[in-house]
Amino acid sequence: CSQAQRCQALGQPPLECAVIVHIRESFSHMRRCSPMKDHPTAPLLAALAVVLTWGINFPLQKALFGQVGPVGFLGLRYLLVPFCAIALLCWRFGTRWPRLDRSEVGPLVRLTLVGQGLHLLLSAYGMQGSTAFSASVLLACGPVFTLLILRLSGVERLSPGQVAGVATAASGALLFTADKLLAADWQASLGDLTLLAAAALFSYYTVAAKPLIQHHGGVTVLGYGSLVCTLPMLLWCAPSLASLDLRARPAWVWTGTVWKVAGGGFIGWLAWGWANERRGVARTVP
Repeated sequence: CSQAQRCQALGQPPLECAVIVHIRESFSHMRRCSPMKDHPTAPLLAALAVVLTWGINFPLQKALFGQVGPVGFLGLRYLLVPFCAIALLCWRFGTRWPRLDRSEVGPLVRLTLVGQGLHLLLSAYGMQGSTAFSASVLLACGPVFTLLILRLSGVERLSPGQVAGVATAASGALLFTADKLLAADWQASLGDLTLLAAAALFSYYTVAAKPLIQHHGGVTVLGYGSLVCTLPMLLWCAPSLASLDLRARPAWVWTGTVWKVAGGGFIGWLAWGWANERRGVARTVP
């Protein structure tokens, strides 16, 4: 239709309407022509940014554990998580949140409790008994478990280069763990084994979440999953939260916790899911 017809439909004077139409068309053109929308390297850059962010977060998380303990930190995390989840869903969908099929509710709950809740618990307990460096190395073994899951389930085909690269990384991590076992450092070894279990659970989440993310998008899966996980995690962490003297903690504890939840948690998990959706799990994870 002509610009005059648009103005009449909008109920605006011709000059004001022309400005409104021009602005709308400009923004529409910007969305269609955005260089990052379908840029082939955008998912790779997002995944690399997540890896860098999570790597920096290991020393911060270890320092937070020294202030509030691993379970206390998770409790503080899940006091903030529902607010972040609701804000994320409202930002994306307003008040009309998407509905899940009945057949998808069970898989989402199972995926969330194992891939988020249990994974975070094991990561926290494992890091408490180990070191930040060990956590960064051993949790990086996730690609090994991911490729094993993909291989066994037949979800994606793996190239020989992917298998060889991950096998090399796994060998280095196992040698790192074996050194502690030979030194009879049982506490650190138990922490390392717990971190490996956490890495396996995150690999399960990475693979199992892909169909839901493809169907509903990463915002829906992360937001709904976080809300599902909140109550069980708060019940588990309630005794540790009740024993904390929150007023005695330094200010950086609260800043660091907010960053861990919003930055490394929500934005990181969202970007990771999007990168896996666009590039494929087998290409992104290694």
